[in-house]
Amino acid sequence: MPDEQPMKDCDWSKVTLPRPSKAQSRPSIGELSDLDWAKLMVVSKLIHKSIASVLQTAVITYLNRNWHNHLERLHIVANRENISIEEAFEKIVKEELEP
Repeated sequence: MPDEQPMKDCDWSKVTLPRPSKAQSRPSIGELSDLDWAKLMVVSKLIHKSIASVLQTAVITYLNRNWHNHLERLHIVANRENISIEEAFEKIVKEELEP
């Protein structure tokens, strides 16, 4: 089996993003169960951070842990459209391309 090359990440210097609206940059979360809400509340108090800060950390952690999987999908979309992954990323963000 040939050696697999590591997947190329986006060249972020080639990506231009629109400025998100306040609503987009502060998405509301879906409804949590009573137990999950209570856990979130207790955790935020234990570590002396706001619930918003805990949620922000959770999102960043998710993105860091799962970006490689999503990058694979981005490559597939870019190949399908015959564009670079940077172009595909931009078009998806601007809602000009449906993955």
